[in-house]
Amino acid sequence: MHTARRPGTMLVPTLTAAALLACGQNELPGAAGANGVARAAASAVSGVTWTIQEAAAGTIDATGLYVAPGTAGTYHVVATSVADPTKSATAAVTVTAPSGATKYVGVNLGWVNSSQPDQLWANAAKEARPWTLAGGDTLAPLGADGWPTVGNLRLGISEGAGIGVASGYKLRFRGKVTGYSGSSGVTVANSAFDGTYTTADVTLNSAGAWIEFVGATRSDGTPGLTELSLMRPGHGLTTDYWNKTFLANIANISAFRTMSTDGPGLDLWGGTVGIQGNRDTTWSTRTLPGTVGYCYNGPAWEDWVIFANLTGKDVWINIPFHVDADYVTKLGYLLRYGSDSTGTPYTTQTHDPSTWTPGTTTWYPGLMPGRRIYVEYSNELWNGGPNGNETISNYNAEIAAGDPHHLNWDGNGSADRWVAWKTVWISNLLRVAWGSGMQSTIRMVFPTQGDWGGWTRANTGLSYVAYAWGATSPWATIDGMTNPKQPVNYYIRTVAGSFYIHWSGQVSVVDATTAFQSMNGSLSGPTSESNYVKQRIDWGEQRAAQYGITFSGYEAGTEITTGLPSGYTSWWYSDARMKQLLKDEMSYFYAKPHAEVYIHFMMLGNGTFGLSPDYTTASTSVRWGAVNETAQGL
Repeated sequence: MHTARRPGTMLVPTLTAAALLACGQNELPGAAGANGVARAAASAVSGVTWTIQEAAAGTIDATGLYVAPGTAGTYHVVATSVADPTKSATAAVTVTAPSGATKYVGVNLGWVNSSQPDQLWANAAKEARPWTLAGGDTLAPLGADGWPTVGNLRLGISEGAGIGVASGYKLRFRGKVTGYSGSSGVTVANSAFDGTYTTADVTLNSAGAWIEFVGATRSDGTPGLTELSLMRPGHGLTTDYWNKTFLANIANISAFRTMSTDGPGLDLWGGTVGIQGNRDTTWSTRTLPGTVGYCYNGPAWEDWVIFANLTGKDVWINIPFHVDADYVTKLGYLLRYGSDSTGTPYTTQTHDPSTWTPGTTTWYPGLMPGRRIYVEYSNELWNGGPNGNETISNYNAEIAAGDPHHLNWDGNGSADRWVAWKTVWISNLLRVAWGSGMQSTIRMVFPTQGDWGGWTRANTGLSYVAYAWGATSPWATIDGMTNPKQPVNYYIRTVAGSFYIHWSGQVSVVDATTAFQSMNGSLSGPTSESNYVKQRIDWGEQRAAQYGITFSGYEAGTEITTGLPSGYTSWWYSDARMKQLLKDEMSYFYAKPHAEVYIHFMMLGNGTFGLSPDYTTASTSVRWGAVNETAQGL
C-alpha cells in the first residue's frame, strides 16, 4: 500500500504492465511518492487498461497517469490485461491529510526592473530597461531576432537599490563598436574585439545608470549588435543562468509566482506594470529567448522552464490577457518540448532537457520530469485595472451576442464566469501538447477574491465549469471548442484566493504593540475583522472540497496599507511577533486537507508586503524566518 503526503499529491508505483500483472498480489510494491500523479512505464501503455474501483477517487488516463482526488481515503487503481482480461492487478493507495512535515511554501517575485532588489538573473542585462536610442528613452528598432538594428544605443542598467558602485561586471556581445559612454559612475574598460565577439570590464552605479554603445555593428556588417550579456561579479556565462545570491536565499522555497515579473517593470512607455501591462497578443509579439531588456515586457517563457529545470522549483506563470489560441497552444508545446534557437517551439521530443547548458546550447529545453508549472489567467480580474475593466466589458458583450459560452445558463451569469471560461479555454488548448493527464505537470489555477463571504465568486465560476463542461452538459461543443465533458478537476487543479493579515481599520495604530494586537485579532479574533483570515481559509477549503480540487493562496502574508507608525521598519522585519503571526497563518492553512500551495507576497523591496527589503537583510528578517521555518516543518 502506498501512502500519499496529502490529497492530490501522491504517486502510485511505476511498474511495467508485465511486472504488475505477474505480481499476483492485491497490492503493488511500494515506490517513491511526490506531488500529484503516477504513470506506469512506457511498456505498460499498450498492454493494459486502467480503471479506478471507487467513484470520485481521482482520474486515470489510458497511459496509466493517475491524479489523486482531493479527499482523504483509500482508493484502488486496477490494471487489466488487454490480451487476457481475466488477469488484473490492483494498487491500494491511501491519501492522507498533511503530516506536518515540509510545507509547500512559495513567494511572488518582483517586477523586472534593474532598480529593483530582486536581481534574479546572473546576466544583469536581462533586468535592464529595453534598448533605446542613444541620448534618451525612445525605443530602438529591433530585428526579427529581438536585437537592435541601429548603431547608437543605450541600455539602462541601474542594478538594484543600494548597490552603490560595483566593479567586476563582464560585458560580452556579438559584433563591435567604435566606443562607449556611460552615466556617472559607469565605466567600460579593456574592450577587445576578437573578430566575432567584443568583451569588456564594466563598473556600475545604482543611480539611474546606463551604458551607451557608439557605432555598433553586427557580425554581418549591419548596424546593431546581438547576444549581449553583462555577467554579475562572480558569475560565468557558461556556468550560471541565475544569480547565486538569489538561489542561496530561496533554498527552502518551493514555488514562485511571476505575476509581477510577467510584464513591464516600468511604465515609461505607456501601460501598466506587471502582467496586466503585458503587451503580448500573438506568438510573434512575445519576448524572445536569449534577448535582454526584460523590463519592457517581462522575460521569455523559456526562462521559467530553465528556472524550474535548474532549481527543481515550481513556477506559477500568468497568461497575458489578450493572447489568441495559437499563442496558448504554442506555449503548451514550448513548456513540454522546448524551442529552437529562434524561439520556435518543438512539437515532439527533440532534445533531452537535462543536457541544456547556459551560454553554449543553442536550443531551449522543455520541462524535465518532476517539474511543475501553475498557470493563471492574468491577475485579479475582479479588481479593476485595464484587464479587469475589459473583463466586465467582454462579459457584457457576450451576453449581448447571445451568450455563446453559456455563462448565464442559470440566470446567475457574471464576469467571474467569463474568467472561468477563459481558464477552461486555456486548459483545453494546453492539452493539445500535454494530453488528458496534464494537471500533474501543468496545473491550472482559477483565481478568486477570497474575502467575499463563502468564496461566492469562486462558486459562481466553478458551478459554471461543473455544469457547462461537466458530464451532463447539454453541449457537445461550446463556441467551436469540443467539450470533453469532464469534472472540474480535469480543467482546474486549484482555486486560489488571497490571505492577508491586516490590522483592523478601526484601530488607531500608534506603536508596534498596538499593531500586533490588532493584527493578531485579524487572525484569531475577536475584532471588527473577527477571524478574518481564518474565515478566508475555511471558505477556500469548503469550495475545494465541493468541487474535488485543491485551494491555494496566490498572495498571502502580512499587510499594512494605512496608518504606518513612525519607524515601522525596525519592527516590521525584526520583531518576533511578526514571525509568529505568519507562522500561525501558514499553520492554519496547511492543516486543511485540500490546501496546496501558500504563495507569500512578495519577496523583496516592499515594506508593506515584502519578506525583506533586499538580500543583505534577508538573513535577519523575521518574515523570511517564518517562511523558511514553515517550509522546513519547524
